[in-house]
Amino acid sequence: MNKEEKKISMSDESFEGSLKEEIAISEHYYGDIIRKLFFAGSITILVTFPFFYNLLTYNRVLIFGGAILLILLAGLTSPKQKFVMFSNAVISFLAITFFEYYSIQFYLTDNGSFLKSLLFVVNYSLAINFLFAFYFSVKTLRGMFSK
Repeated sequence: MNKEEKKISMSDESFEGSLKEEIAISEHYYGDIIRKLFFAGSITILVTFPFFYNLLTYNRVLIFGGAILLILLAGLTSPKQKFVMFSNAVISFLAITFFEYYSIQFYLTDNGSFLKSLLFVVNYSLAINFLFAFYFSVKTLRGMFSK
């Protein structure tokens, strides 16, 4: 085997190895679903915010920052970015905790107000949305680290 044949053979092997790695990643990659869930959550937060402005007991700047962070992570999500996938899991966990806590608070302090009841439903829906995002983030991380 001459040098030229050896180069072709080696490049075929490295291509085959990277192809196997891509297939292994893609089997457990749910970034597209996570991206859609983050995008839907961010849009829901930004669209409903003006209606509930007076009822919110938490920092309003946190709402905008969180929505922008969700869009940023959705845009950066890729099968090659392990840190971003880890960040997706952490942020979705924090979002579940945040929205579930406030949905319970609004439920317990509900005095028959239609807007407060609606805010409970929105917060609860966001908690469920981010629960799915967390699940798919963890599944993706498991696939990335179980090679």
